[in-house]
Amino acid sequence: MKNAWLPLIRIQFILSCSGGGSSDTAGGGDTNKFTMSGSDITIDGITSSASGLSVQPMSTSQTYYGRFFSTDGINYFAGSVHFTLNKNDNSSAYFSNFYLDRMVQLTGYTTNTVIVSSSTNLLAPGAYNATTNSLQIQNAATRYIGFKIDFGNNTYLADVPNALVLFSRDFSTMIGGDNATFFFIAQKASSLPPASISDLTTTWKYINFSISLGPVITLGNTGVVTVGGIGGHGLSAFNGSTNGTSFQGEVGLNDSTSGISIYGYDSGAHNPPMADGTADGGFLLSPDKNYFLGFSFSARSYFGGSR
Repeated sequence: MKNAWLPLIRIQFILSCSGGGSSDTAGGGDTNKFTMSGSDITIDGITSSASGLSVQPMSTSQTYYGRFFSTDGINYFAGSVHFTLNKNDNSSAYFSNFYLDRMVQLTGYTTNTVIVSSSTNLLAPGAYNATTNSLQIQNAATRYIGFKIDFGNNTYLADVPNALVLFSRDFSTMIGGDNATFFFIAQKASSLPPASISDLTTTWKYINFSISLGPVITLGNTGVVTVGGIGGHGLSAFNGSTNGTSFQGEVGLNDSTSGISIYGYDSGAHNPPMADGTADGGFLLSPDKNYFLGFSFSARSYFGGSR
């Protein structure tokens, strides 16, 4: 394989600059769907099967399917999950039926080792607990929600004692994590179709964000990235811009079920783009393949994108 030599990790370079405003637009004025403007977040909005708040009556529980990236500080993993969000009251909710469906250890751009291949229930029982199983609205107007989850003595996933998620404007999709070990994208869905590299082949609008102690989500610059064509190592090429800075590189699908693709930057000006030789981060696709969560391996920097 042309790309077999590419190792996984490089400890340098992030996707784009942090800071700046929380602009609602990226690339030609197209709306980014993860900005904090729009309707205030509500528990009814995230536990209803409807998009937005226009359909009544509201349900009090909703199934989500999603994908995650995790690390123990040395090794890197990806996988898929599904769970139910249940309304506790008007400002809080909790998880139930939280299943780990698949987990792989990442070993290269397109290589991995399967760790979990059948579903395992990680929450028994699922009931509201403010410190071990909860989602709490932090600030309705800024559209982010804190969550805490204790997976017990699970072999594969560490507890997440303090983390945040940011919802899309239609309340269908969440992205976030704890800025240390666990990052995920999840969406109201009834299944999780496998992903392909062609699902990334389009132009995406994204916004950078960071998660700091508190925790607090801070939005940064917006940008666009286009995936398409073949790069110098035989992976898919990409190019984009943010805050007036252009970038390019290659991306390869690592695992179709986990929906994770690994990217690497081209620090030169190759044509076609050619990853420098080691990976910089990854993308996780939503079930409907219209949203993604991106992350850097080496820096605590994330970006949420939509078509």
